[in-house]
Amino acid sequence: MLVETRVTLLHRIADPADQRAWEEFVCLYAPLIFAFASRRGLQHADASDITQEVLSAVTKAIQGFEYDRTKGTFRSWLYTIVRRKMAGYFDRHAKTSRNNVDSGQELLEQQCAVAEDEAHWDLEFRRHIFQQATERARGEFSEKVWQVFVLTALEGRPVNEVGEQLQMRPGAVYVARHRVIRRLHDIVSSLTEEPAAFTT
Repeated sequence: MLVETRVTLLHRIADPADQRAWEEFVCLYAPLIFAFASRRGLQHADASDITQEVLSAVTKAIQGFEYDRTKGTFRSWLYTIVRRKMAGYFDRHAKTSRNNVDSGQELLEQQCAVAEDEAHWDLEFRRHIFQQATERARGEFSEKVWQVFVLTALEGRPVNEVGEQLQMRPGAVYVARHRVIRRLHDIVSSLTEEPAAFTT
């Protein structure tokens, strides 16, 4: 299965007529945005609202999309939008909570945490991309080959032990694991091709 590069997908979503590209973008990034917002303490409904606000902002910003590697990465660009939307959320809720000192203080602390949260975003982004890659690659391999990958690469079990369990020679275990890792690397590379930030 050919995995579309991020640069290509971003160029496609700049075309309002390409609904399929937008659906693919939403499927790829909405869960990431939602998970990040949820892990920052937002309730389900608020995390959903932030996700929609970010996607709406991307829709507007992407119209002026120009690829320029010198201006930064897509990951940073998307994080900037997420951070701004979350800061706006905390600002709005701080204003409605002024009568409640504890609640206002809590919101202020959360807002400060958002501003310092890029490391968490990077981790969440990488985790999400790996999950997307494994979901895409899983159907390309037999159950036995995939099991080799899980047991050796993810669970860290010795090759000889896995070979005995699956009735495979150690060399075959190494080859199977390498095939999956190489495919995952290809998918991750295509998903993380780092188009630079956007000029609008």
